[in-house]
Amino acid sequence: MVSAKKGALLRCDVPTKVFIVHMNSQAKAEGRKEFIISDLDEHTLLVNPVHVDEIRAAIKKYSDELTYDPTDKPIPGQQG
Repeated sequence: MVSAKKGALLRCDVPTKVFIVHMNSQAKAEGRKEFIISDLDEHTLLVNPVHVDEIRAAIKKYSDELTYDPTDKPIPGQQG
């Protein structure tokens, strides 16, 4: 018998995939449902489509934390 699941295909670089897998492990540890359906290869995951926006937001937040933007640096003598 064949079983089918609806999913979203995520293709990304290896470090981003590692971060997504880590997020999935955290969800499991916190008692929430895991969102990865299948780990297809080193660049591709099949995930529950309900969680795609949550994954994108977490990746954006993580990326913003790791990115240095010199325009965000406060100018000496100014209060921000």
